[in-house]
Amino acid sequence: MNQDIVNECIVLMEGVKSGVILSICYDILRTIRRIIKHNELFIAIEDLVFFVLAGLYIFATLFENNNGIVRTFIIIGMIVGAYLFNSIIGKYLVKYISHFINMILKNIKKSIKMSLKLKRKGDLYEKQKDKERQKI
Repeated sequence: MNQDIVNECIVLMEGVKSGVILSICYDILRTIRRIIKHNELFIAIEDLVFFVLAGLYIFATLFENNNGIVRTFIIIGMIVGAYLFNSIIGKYLVKYISHFINMILKNIKKSIKMSLKLKRKGDLYEKQKDKERQKI
């Protein structure tokens, strides 16, 4: 196979990889949003920051792999990588990871509440014992 074609295939795969990486990063952001509720302004700010950073990442990828020349097939590779990740893994990843983390947090909250409740009961028991000792 011609070396130029091999190099173009490598650059295309780098584009696909970049699309997957950007999708993973956005899914992390989506998971955080499901765990910690945000208002619309904060979501807009998060999205703005994400897209600025994504643009810088895309520029760095283009610069590193193709000397900064924007080639349509690299952008198509990024879109294909993002689409494949989201359609195969992404839609389940956010749902199940956020559910799992929320379940863990819910159990931690329950444990803390139960511990505090037991501590209050223990404190009341100690106060009652102190009053009984004072009567004697």
